[in-house]
Amino acid sequence: FDNLNQVFTFTLFLVHVDLADPFIVNAYAYTFALEIILSLQNDKKLLLIAFHSHNSDVAKNNYDIRDKECTIIVDSLK
Repeated sequence: FDNLNQVFTFTLFLVHVDLADPFIVNAYAYTFALEIILSLQNDKKLLLIAFHSHNSDVAKNNYDIRDKECTIIVDSLK
């Protein structure tokens, strides 16, 4: 934990976004949680741009995986 804490608090993550570089969107759907990661591919490296995660409500727990992933993409664009 201490190593991760040091990396996240002392390493610079900020980069200038070049819109010519491709963006990559990864959506993950779990039983009770949904998350999405927006990354930028720059010089064969993936740079983290944004991360969003939240618990799914009771109604969304019955969705299949594809519907859960679409839900998190729509929720992240709001």
